[in-house]
Formats: sequence, C-alpha cells, structure tokens
Amino acid sequence: MAATTASFDRFGVSYLTGNSRAPGAIAAVVQCFSGDGEVAQLQFFPRGVPVTLPGGLGSSGNVVLYFGIDDLPGVLDVLRRTPAATVVLDPDEGHGALYGATEQAGDG
Repeated sequence: MAATTASFDRFGVSYLTGNSRAPGAIAAVVQCFSGDGEVAQLQFFPRGVPVTLPGGLGSSGNVVLYFGIDDLPGVLDVLRRTPAATVVLDPDEGHGALYGATEQAGDG
C-alpha cells in the first residue's frame, strides 16, 4: 500500500474522560480539516497503553495517526506555529508523520 498524505489548515482538539471509557480508549483527538471536511485525525492514547502501530485509515478514508498522550503538547506546538500542516501514513515503512510548514532557519 502506498503512503497516504493529507494536508490541512484548521484543527480542533477534544479531550475525552469518564469511567465508562474502555481500558486503552483514546484520551484526546485532534481533528484536522481542509475546506469543509475532516481529512485526518491524530489520536492520543493514555500512559501505559502501548502505541505499536503508526495509524490507519478512518472509515471515510481520512488519515488516522496514533500517538501517546505525552506527545500531545509537542504536536499542539507544531500545529499552533504553522499555517498549514501535512500528515503522512506509510504502512509499508511502518510509520506516520506530522509535518509543519517549512520555516527559515533562525526564525525561532
């Protein structure tokens, strides 16, 4: 299967909680939008839940990437600092990636 790519320019964050959640259920979701549609989800699992797969494709064909909850602050930092971002899921290589916009060196 070839790599699947999705670019987006807006996102929303949801934190999930409650005793009714199944063990290992996702703790937070970042929904990524382009135009009027969701093109990707970044799903964050609680501490202690092993994240062994890079992600998959959602039911509507959108890219879904998996992260540990400790990665959430860094991911949000990337998303807040860039006007557009891209996610890539490459199951053949066994990884997914989040790319922010390219910046000039020294702009930090």
